[in-house]
Amino acid sequence: MKNSEIGPAGSELGHFLAHNFTVDTESPSLTDPPPLLQNCFFVYEKNSFVRLPINSILYLKAESNYVRIFTQEQRYLVSQSLSRIEQKMQTYPYLMRVHRSYLINTSHISRINTRSVCIADHTIPITKKVHKTFMGRIQAIQI
Repeated sequence: MKNSEIGPAGSELGHFLAHNFTVDTESPSLTDPPPLLQNCFFVYEKNSFVRLPINSILYLKAESNYVRIFTQEQRYLVSQSLSRIEQKMQTYPYLMRVHRSYLINTSHISRINTRSVCIADHTIPITKKVHKTFMGRIQAIQI
């Protein structure tokens, strides 16, 4: 898997992401126009923007001031905080913050353990604070 390239801070890329990384169409403003494409966003990679459908995301992991986005095919590194990305993706109910460092796509969960979930052979921790809310959102049948 290759990592995507990140332009320097304050670059045209940073300006583009800051003004176009939006999915909130219910409250558009003059400073934050509605997105042109729904259910996707673009990630900068090798001097171009690559379309990334939201449903292709397995999970996102915070790494200092960056976020690594994991899909089945590739990993991308973007210069946004996880909180900022979470805020922009709040209209997608299947994306959920389960840990201060992780935002997951619940549609890709293969196993739920006491304090973690498995997505594509990766174990992701769930904090105690989030566990009850998380289990309330998951449809589980206990045998």
